[in-house]
Amino acid sequence: MLLRLCTLFRLLLLFGFIFASSVIVTAQKSIILNDETDYYSINNELGYYIDTNGALSIEQLLSGDHGLITIEQERNNFAMSDNVYWFQFLVDSKLTKENNLIIEFEHPLVEDIRFFLIDSSGLVVNMYRAGLKYDSNQHEIVHRNPIFPISIGKGKYRVVMRIDTRSAVYTSINIHKYQAFWQYEQNERSFVFLLSGILLAISILNLVLFFLVGERSYFLLASFFLVSIILFSSTHGYLFEFLPDIPLLLKVKSRIISYQIGVILLSFFAIKFLDLKQLSMSGFKIMKTAIIFYLVFFMASVANVIPVIIEYKLVVFSYPVFVVIQILVIVIAIKKQNKSAIYFFVSFVLYLFISSIFILVIYGVVAGNIITNNISIIGTAIFSLLLTIGLNEKITKLKKLESKAIQLAEDKEELANEIDIRIETEEALKKSELRLNNANKAKDKFFSILAHDLITPFNTILGFSSLLKENLKTNDLKETGRYVELISSSANKTLRLLENLLDWSRSQTNNIEYRPEPLNVKPIIADIISLYDSQKYKKQIEIVINVDNDIIVCADSNMLQTVVRNLISNAFKFTEKGKITIRAKKIGSDCEITIEDTGAGIAKKQLNNLFKIDINTSTKGTHGEEGTGIGLILCKELVEKNKGQLFIESQIYIGSKFTFTVPLSDKTLAPAP
Repeated sequence: MLLRLCTLFRLLLLFGFIFASSVIVTAQKSIILNDETDYYSINNELGYYIDTNGALSIEQLLSGDHGLITIEQERNNFAMSDNVYWFQFLVDSKLTKENNLIIEFEHPLVEDIRFFLIDSSGLVVNMYRAGLKYDSNQHEIVHRNPIFPISIGKGKYRVVMRIDTRSAVYTSINIHKYQAFWQYEQNERSFVFLLSGILLAISILNLVLFFLVGERSYFLLASFFLVSIILFSSTHGYLFEFLPDIPLLLKVKSRIISYQIGVILLSFFAIKFLDLKQLSMSGFKIMKTAIIFYLVFFMASVANVIPVIIEYKLVVFSYPVFVVIQILVIVIAIKKQNKSAIYFFVSFVLYLFISSIFILVIYGVVAGNIITNNISIIGTAIFSLLLTIGLNEKITKLKKLESKAIQLAEDKEELANEIDIRIETEEALKKSELRLNNANKAKDKFFSILAHDLITPFNTILGFSSLLKENLKTNDLKETGRYVELISSSANKTLRLLENLLDWSRSQTNNIEYRPEPLNVKPIIADIISLYDSQKYKKQIEIVINVDNDIIVCADSNMLQTVVRNLISNAFKFTEKGKITIRAKKIGSDCEITIEDTGAGIAKKQLNNLFKIDINTSTKGTHGEEGTGIGLILCKELVEKNKGQLFIESQIYIGSKFTFTVPLSDKTLAPAP
């Protein structure tokens, strides 16, 4: 008995299932076509079946019941899976004559869609293929959406569509009269191209402002708007209509990649526009994290390492998070008193509101028309316009602040220049005072020399001249010869003194003229040494000359001779029973001339005062020779006029070494004999 009850229960379940299935099938309504209506939208007349393994054929679908489910809303969202979807709706044509119709599947991102029109006898009247995977020559009509032209008269028909795609798709199937479809399409395109033109014009305006002002925010904003145009044209199929033969993978991923790039650009713009790095490091780090995520996501998409289904799901789940992050950082910027953030907040909230309308259109809550179908690009245009106004407002304020800062900097610089002028004037006065002091010291020195160093030898000459005059009367030749020698020595000393005084006074008044010419060093040194032959024997001094024949310098001849003569004279003055060594050698682009003696040397304390005009450093030689104290000062000034330097090394009781440099000449002369 129990077994019979179980069997009866099973039969009841089976009957109920068959009855329910038949109700589902028979409950499907038909679209009634008539002569008066040009447009039909398939709403709850649509049924669908999910083919999980994709093995079902049209013949199998037509031959039996596969449990078609009736859709109870205007648009059904599906895909982001490996399933194949079969859609079916019934047509009851009351047309009085045969009409050309267009059946439109109003979503372009379908990889493969197959269309079947079946008449009442079960015969397939029309069969088409469309979708992203097919080239332009494989489409019946190249259009932004999959469309299928049919020609039917009075009768009952069955329309079946097989859809195989990985991208996110919403179903919106419409039937149009042929002429009415193209008229509607023309109106929609005119509206879309107008909006796209506005968005493109705003992008170009921002690019022009970027090149004029140099503000990077303009470039980021312009790039974002251009990518938004690409995203819109991909979402609404215009990209594939104009470029039907681009690779399938690029078609499928165009919306994902343009979305990723758009988010990255908008994030960089938000950081720059909201001054997050300066105002809020936490907000900056949040945006930086979002940028890193989308950069990795973008590179993974380009490298094709993530399945398309996963990529679409990442887009769907990450977008709300990105919206929350954007609102969060905008609020942070507003709290930090960034007034420009209000523009961003208003434009972004308005954009979200308009985007929500588009979502309602997708889900069939709001009816689709030219305005609502393209509400996303309307929102983007408004968003771009408000952001451009906000950015211009911000840049204008920054320019005003920058102008004030520049004016302040200029005033500060002008004040600093005035201070510098005053300092320079004070320094010039100090230098002038110093020069006057030096001139006074030079004058005092000059008068001191005239008063003492010139009068003394003249007194000697006059004294010995008187004695010579008396001795001529007595004919004492020996004594007369001694007086003549003393007079000659005193006259020579006086002549050298006068020469030095004249050269020094001319150098002090800048009246000494510098005339450089190629000079062979060795003959100059040899001629000057010959002047001291008598002293060489008298003081028992060994002379060593180590100078090459081919050393040619570029110097003033008179100045060079004066320097060498003074230095050699000093060496003879302070040396007795010793050695004087004269060397000349090439060092780089200069000639180094050294005059070294083994004489009395100079005390270290005295070395520091050798070139000071106001301190008398003159000392007597080994035979009581007196000096003026201006010889070395003159040598230093003449060496420097010849673009050289003078160096002194000396140790008491060991000797002195005077070294000076003069530039080598680039001209050649005949070598010295």
